[in-house]
Amino acid sequence: MGVQSEVVEISDKGPIPIIKLNNVFRDVYGVFIVTNDIDPLLAMRREMEIGVKLAEMCERLHVKHVIYSAVDFVYRITGNRCSRYDGKGEIEYQMKGMELPLTVLKLPLSYDYLVNTLIPTRQGSDYVF
Repeated sequence: MGVQSEVVEISDKGPIPIIKLNNVFRDVYGVFIVTNDIDPLLAMRREMEIGVKLAEMCERLHVKHVIYSAVDFVYRITGNRCSRYDGKGEIEYQMKGMELPLTVLKLPLSYDYLVNTLIPTRQGSDYVF
C-alpha cells in the first residue's frame, strides 16, 4: 500500500470549504498543514481562522498524526509583533492545547528571505515586520 496525497488549497477570501475538507480528512492517517499569509492586512486573522479550523477538524475526525509547518512565536519571545510569524505561533499554541497527535516542523529562514522580504515598516514609534 502506497502513500496517497491530496492538496486542498483554501482561498484567502471566502468561506472555508468545510464539506470538502471533511471528505478529505475522513479516515486518513495523517495531515500536513501549511498556512500562508497572503494578504498583509488580513493575514494573521485569516491564517489563524483557517489553521484553527483545520486543527479542530483533525481532532474531530481522529486524524492519527498532524504535522504543522510553523515558525517561532515572535511576540511571545520578544514582545514585538510580527504578524507573518505570530499567526503561525498562535495556531501552534492552540494546537498544543488540543488532543492532537502533533509534530511541529520549524524550518529556519534563509538570509535572502530575511534581507529581501522581511523589511520592517514604521507604525508610530515601532517598526513592524
